[in-house]
Amino acid sequence: MALLNQIKDYLLDNPNAKAKHIAAKLGLTRKQINGELHHNLNVFVKDEYFQWTLKNTETQGNSEITTTPQDTQIKTAEHQIIVNVPENWDEEQRIVIELSEEDNKIIGCIISLSNANIWTAMNELVTLVTWVHKDKRNSSAFYRMHKLYKEEYTKLKKENKINRVLMACLPNKTNIKFEKLGYTLAERTYEWR
Repeated sequence: MALLNQIKDYLLDNPNAKAKHIAAKLGLTRKQINGELHHNLNVFVKDEYFQWTLKNTETQGNSEITTTPQDTQIKTAEHQIIVNVPENWDEEQRIVIELSEEDNKIIGCIISLSNANIWTAMNELVTLVTWVHKDKRNSSAFYRMHKLYKEEYTKLKKENKINRVLMACLPNKTNIKFEKLGYTLAERTYEWR
């Protein structure tokens, strides 16, 4: 039986399986399985936890954009986008993007990247971008995004995938009360131009 069909049969009975589990069951290497999975992205889809399933078994209500194996996959669930990183990234690395929309227009986003910090020996979810449209900065747009973001990072923390979340705050540029959201001041950053 062709490898493609073996993987399809396995995932039909065992959806949301990691490549290493498929490899162990089929008696192959993870590299062989990942090669076949990534070569057939029209058949298989990988979630943010690197679990594979057959594409036609995806949950209803999610939309998905799949490009070439070298590119990323984007799945949307309401206002949340999980970007699965390319094959050569470590399994613990991930990008999380939260969007706030109004009238089918993006009015805000939070973008973060998981990072293994060698200086603190912690796995961190580092918030790279927090943006709200200038006309919506006194609305609840950020708090709606943050609610989804907190659900995601709380899940990652419970699964021991991250130790902490870092959120940058530009002085005199935001009125967000991060302490009320459960954050504590960790450090201050200075710049030179």
